[in-house]
Amino acid sequence: MVIRQPAVVVQQPPLYLYVPPGHAKNWGKHCGRYNACARPVYFVQEQWVQERYDERHSKGRGKDKHKGKGKKHDD
Repeated sequence: MVIRQPAVVVQQPPLYLYVPPGHAKNWGKHCGRYNACARPVYFVQEQWVQERYDERHSKGRGKDKHKGKGKKHDD
């Protein structure tokens, strides 16, 4: 969704944003807050964000409880 075309058209990659539902619904009113009125925007859903967060922050939990105790790891 593009609300306002810039004075000079410059091809920009789309932004993927997670915004409150009211902001997405009334994007023309809220796009300035995100500096995205003249950019293509894709709205990501909360479930997608939550799944990525869970994947990233739960990796290895429970598996390496004793990591660092008596073992050396090359990072």
